[in-house]
Amino acid sequence: MMSIKEDAAVAMAPRDYYLVDVQTWEAIVEAFEGNPETALDFAVVLKTLRDSISAGRKGREAAIASLDLGIEKTFPLTRDYMAALNLFHARISGTLKREEELPRLVKEISEKKK
Repeated sequence: MMSIKEDAAVAMAPRDYYLVDVQTWEAIVEAFEGNPETALDFAVVLKTLRDSISAGRKGREAAIASLDLGIEKTFPLTRDYMAALNLFHARISGTLKREEELPRLVKEISEKKK
């Protein structure tokens, strides 16, 4: 666990030091508006991850595993998941017939994002 002095040093870090910028955090926490219990739960998760990272190698490994789980749990809420699910349904229903169609579609989607 960080000391109060270490906490203050992190809080005073220059903005270009952050991995996640202020605008991104504002967008994230906006989702908690009107839901103070969920906001508190999220803050507890962040604090737990922070303490774990500060605790050394085993703590960092546990934090990474927890973050990976969080990433996995958010995937079904994304447009990418819906696109993948639609491709899967097209494949199993026979709409997507040829094996080479999937790589072509993935390439087209990737090029559209650029």
